[in-house]
Amino acid sequence: MRSFMSKSLTLAAGLMVAAVAFAGPAAAAPAPQPSGPVPTKTVTTTQKVTRDTMVVGEGTGEWCGRTGYQYVQTDPWTDYTCTSRWTGYDTVYTLRVYWYETVTTTQTVPMVWGVTTQSWVSQETSSSACEVKGANLDAQSSTYNGYICQYVSVAPNVWRWNLYLTVSAWT
Repeated sequence: MRSFMSKSLTLAAGLMVAAVAFAGPAAAAPAPQPSGPVPTKTVTTTQKVTRDTMVVGEGTGEWCGRTGYQYVQTDPWTDYTCTSRWTGYDTVYTLRVYWYETVTTTQTVPMVWGVTTQSWVSQETSSSACEVKGANLDAQSSTYNGYICQYVSVAPNVWRWNLYLTVSAWT
C-alpha cells in the first residue's frame, strides 16, 4: 500500500510540475499602461439587414432562376433563392425574393493596452539570466518597450527560457 501511495504522489507531483511548466511566461515585463485617461477609437461596422422578403410562387427550376433574376433587376429586390422540394412525383421550386440594405454603424470605444509585437531574441538557461538580459536589452532599445521570458521544454526534463522583446501600445 505504501508503494502505491508513493507512486501516486510521485505521479501527482510530476503532473503538477508539468502543468506549471506549460503555464506560460515565467517572467514578464511588458510596458506598463500609461497613466491618464484611456484613449478611444472610432469603430465602423457594416452589416446586411433584411428589409423585406416575399414568396413569389412555385414552378420549375428554370422558371425560378429566370424569374428570380428578373426580380433582382428591379428595385427594391436585391437577392433571391430557389428552394426545391419533392412533391412525390415531381420537384417544385419555390422562389423567394429579398430586399437587403447595408447599414453602417459608427461608435466610439475605449482602446486596449497590450502587447502588439514580440520578437524572439534568445534562449536562456535560467529565469534570472533571461530577466537580466531582457531588462538590459529593453533599456537599450528605442523600438521595444518590454520583454517576456517564457518557460519552455527543449527535451525531456530540460527547460529553458525564451526571451522575447515586446512592443506594447494602445489598439
